[in-house]
Amino acid sequence: MYERHPENNLLTYIRSLSVPFLVDNIVINEYDQLVVAGHPNAISFLIHLNNPPKYSAPSEVVIFPDPKSSKSNFSSWMK
Repeated sequence: MYERHPENNLLTYIRSLSVPFLVDNIVINEYDQLVVAGHPNAISFLIHLNNPPKYSAPSEVVIFPDPKSSKSNFSSWMK
């Protein structure tokens, strides 16, 4: 994570966050929570890319309720 300084657009490194999957989408929601979605099984995802109607790929979403905190607590959902 980085903090952006609006006065000069410079970035300052804050910390890293880890998730147990390949990251596909990142967004900060209306509650300032970091929402990260991706694919826990890279091979299934690649097979799905080659033939989406025939093969599905699992996906997972995690929410970091307080991403600036020094704790890495998150909630996870898998489909």
